[in-house]
Amino acid sequence: MVMRSYGLQNHINDALGCGAGDYLPELAAIQEKFAVMASHQYENDHPWLYGETFNNYPVGASLNKKIQTIADGIKAIGSPLKLYEGEAKQHWWTGEFLTEKKTKTVPQYKLNFKSHNLRFDLDDGDDLGRVHVQMYEVEPSDQGSWYDCKFFWLELLKPLLLEHCGFFSIWGRAAYSVDHSVKGSPPPEKDWRRGYRFMGWDSGLKPIYVNKLQLLYLRLGFICNPIQMLEVERGNLDQQQANEVHLLSDKGAEDFKKEFGSEVYNEFKKYDYRRVKQWREIQRQRSAKIDSVTAAKIKKETLTQLKERRKILEL
Repeated sequence: MVMRSYGLQNHINDALGCGAGDYLPELAAIQEKFAVMASHQYENDHPWLYGETFNNYPVGASLNKKIQTIADGIKAIGSPLKLYEGEAKQHWWTGEFLTEKKTKTVPQYKLNFKSHNLRFDLDDGDDLGRVHVQMYEVEPSDQGSWYDCKFFWLELLKPLLLEHCGFFSIWGRAAYSVDHSVKGSPPPEKDWRRGYRFMGWDSGLKPIYVNKLQLLYLRLGFICNPIQMLEVERGNLDQQQANEVHLLSDKGAEDFKKEFGSEVYNEFKKYDYRRVKQWREIQRQRSAKIDSVTAAKIKKETLTQLKERRKILEL
């Protein structure tokens, strides 16, 4: 059952009379004020960067030691990646009614190879040394190639950042951006990044659907955030909100296995493209336990529920 908020108009009507909204013109101003507050609170809860600008020439030397390490690494291993420094803006709202806008400039960095760009930042206070992805972009004309994508992430980024430079992981949110163009410019309801892929059946014979954008990263070898997965199991977080993904270094993967065990690690890696045959065999066995009519019915119901929950989450 989904509980919807009672609504500002209903609360006002309760206090001033059922028809208050029809004859008190000052209510329009009150409603507008609270609508603006709600909008600004949403921006505070979902901060984003905008107005990105980058230098025209690749980094040769940088005052940031971590960035200098990356620049040196590119030269040392002969990587075709190009590194750029830049900045972006971010704002938030303060004051009693969230009417005061504050803006700051945030350092931004970009690794480029042909039409592929990784925009990222680094937290100096992060002892683990993780690379935080702000945006992964591919020019629309070159979108759709799994092999190019895999080459960029696993043949270029991982060897440079995780193995040579020694960062623990590359991480970010697998969430689509309305500011990033998609090949064919489809309407939202047909945008592949918002779609779901049926992956089979869990051990309880319940259908598994995964967001297609998140699945792209899981195929590449990323893992979901274990803490978010735990919150999903506890009922504190919707599965569709658990979209944080991490690409671990080889050392990070070994540390994960020591902490949680190989069985848990394998569960997190089950959608890795290198494990497709294993997953297909598991699904062959599970599919044999459910008839086709029942399977189709359950799949349809589950997918409908997923889409309905997404509508609520996006409100």
